[in-house]
Amino acid sequence: ADVILLELHELEPELEGEGGLEHARAQLDRLEALAAAHDALLVLFDDSALASPGRDGLRASSPAMHELLGLARERGIWLLEPSDRLLRDLINDSPWGNQPYGVGQIHGAPWAIDRTAELLASIMAPRLREFLRERVPARRRSRRGLGAAP
Repeated sequence: ADVILLELHELEPELEGEGGLEHARAQLDRLEALAAAHDALLVLFDDSALASPGRDGLRASSPAMHELLGLARERGIWLLEPSDRLLRDLINDSPWGNQPYGVGQIHGAPWAIDRTAELLASIMAPRLREFLRERVPARRRSRRGLGAAP
């Protein structure tokens, strides 16, 4: 892969338990090693505040999730955190977390989803364009020397 993009969502139960942050550190180590081996860009997308039950719209998630995000920041991993900007942009439409979620309903309003996609595209496009410029796509490169077995 040229870009490894992972969504961080509702990980609080896994992070709250004993050894949770040590496990998170180990997983970040694995992701960074994978990205380095394949010369890929690693991106983490924190959507934990977008559609999280029991929280006010677009407000921060658990202390454990904040610790995980802090670990990613310390390592210099590209972290997408759209919540604050979305709150401003969606104030006239309808913030994600204030949707009338019912049994079996898992998504917010379509306009909230559209605004999120627009914001993520505006945040990501310049950096992705620069990273991918003049790059031979991973699917067309030799796997030798990129973490594959010889």
